[in-house]
Amino acid sequence: MRHNRRKYSVGVVAVAAALAVGEAAAQPVNDACGGATEITFSSLPYVAPPVATAGAARGSEADACAWFGYTVWYKLTPTSDAEVIFETCAERLAAITLPDTVLSLYSSSDGTCDRLTLEDCNDDTCGFRSRVAHQLAAGTTYFVQVGQYRQYFQSPGPVSPEDVLSLSVRITDAPTAGQWTEVGETGELPSSAQVVEGSPLTGIVGVLDDGDSDMYRLDICDATAFTASTVGGALFDTQLFLFNSIGQGVLFNDDEGGTLGKQSRLTSTAQLQPGGYFLAVSAFDRDPLDSALNQMWLDTPYRSVRGPDGPGAQHKVSAWSLENGNGGGYTIALSGCAPAGVCSVLCPPCIADFDNNGGVDGNDIAAFFPAWEVSDPCTDVNLDGGVDGRDVETFFVAWEAGGC
Repeated sequence: MRHNRRKYSVGVVAVAAALAVGEAAAQPVNDACGGATEITFSSLPYVAPPVATAGAARGSEADACAWFGYTVWYKLTPTSDAEVIFETCAERLAAITLPDTVLSLYSSSDGTCDRLTLEDCNDDTCGFRSRVAHQLAAGTTYFVQVGQYRQYFQSPGPVSPEDVLSLSVRITDAPTAGQWTEVGETGELPSSAQVVEGSPLTGIVGVLDDGDSDMYRLDICDATAFTASTVGGALFDTQLFLFNSIGQGVLFNDDEGGTLGKQSRLTSTAQLQPGGYFLAVSAFDRDPLDSALNQMWLDTPYRSVRGPDGPGAQHKVSAWSLENGNGGGYTIALSGCAPAGVCSVLCPPCIADFDNNGGVDGNDIAAFFPAWEVSDPCTDVNLDGGVDGRDVETFFVAWEAGGC
């Protein structure tokens, strides 16, 4: 397993800086929630003027996902429903010098600071800085608290009295032609994966919740030209997985490039054939497991594109590990791909639920055998390229197990 990113020690520096600043540092006007800087929805994309946080006081709000120190506040009331990205990442904010931030997003039931509900929180997404992508509702007031990370045993003093903080706020970029946008929340297993539709298909745009995985069903028509990449399309540490039409592992990549070198890219191999597939994205280190909870892939090597090599390599994906990686918005750039059913037969994702009605019962047997007798391609459930008695055996093994 990869080691956890370790926070740097700033205790001595923080105390010294606090003593040096004393009462001379000016208190930011948006130090408290009641003085939050208001951002108008029509002004997006918006970049807040840099503010020196050394004069800010530690608020009384509870820490959400990490310990805060020296925080400031902003508020926004959308005039239409939209996914909005709040961030302190260097890619968007060249002026910010505060090296380690925490960002919390609250909704207000009455438009004031009196009744806040935590909606989202992020500590480290782009290096040690923060990013939250969240769907906002029209007419609801949202408050953002952003400030300096601190260890629980440290003084809440600033890393340096000269460090400044800023905030970028923008609506998620509209997808370009050929990009499929996640509808609602897609599942993370073949039986609940979102079926990609429309044509052509050049990418997938979605939002990955913390501790979640997103899976999509699509076709690979030109296997020699296939690529799937989050490089430049995400600001969190991604992983990409490709599974065949019944959920067996095909390809995996963890680290290829992008922010901190931790985005992912899948490329074609000699074994890849045209057909239907499931493509999944997760945040490091949330991995696919088989029915015995064995990892389908080993964690290392990080930078290679490789087939399944873990203890669950020969089996189908049935669950995901419990690592709670930080997610966010993502774009998966694709080539050689098409919507599901364009260059493959769109078969039920679960062998046992052959009639695709959400349950495993006698109706599935009644649906399977007539299709098998006419050599329906969907009855090639063992994926050996032919329809024969071995497919009947594979079907009944899955059916008797009561699932996929």
